Amino acid sequence: MSVKFTLTPNPTFKAPVEIPLPDGQVAKPVFEFKHRDKDSLDALIKNKKISDPDLLGEMLAGWDLEEEFCAASIELLCKNYVMAPKAIFSAYITALVDGRRGN
Repeated sequence: MSVKFTLTPNPTFKAPVEIPLPDGQVAKPVFEFKHRDKDSLDALIKNKKISDPDLLGEMLAGWDLEEEFCAASIELLCKNYVMAPKAIFSAYITALVDGRRGN
């Protein structure tokens, strides 16, 4: 199947993220990410003073979780699952830089 390519990408995209759980299992929720151009992505990566919740707020546009997508829920995610911000950030960078390959 052919995919139409344009110079203006969709403003958001969805991707599953593997989040390690305290019991050793891995959850794979789907997050909706904000697309960024190269300059905007570089600026985000270079911002070393941004907190994890603020970083996720800059990257995410939504999620497929029961909880409402809002700043308070992002804070709770970061507080309860310490590895989540790193996993989400890694998945975001991989999707933007490498693209999602597969079926």
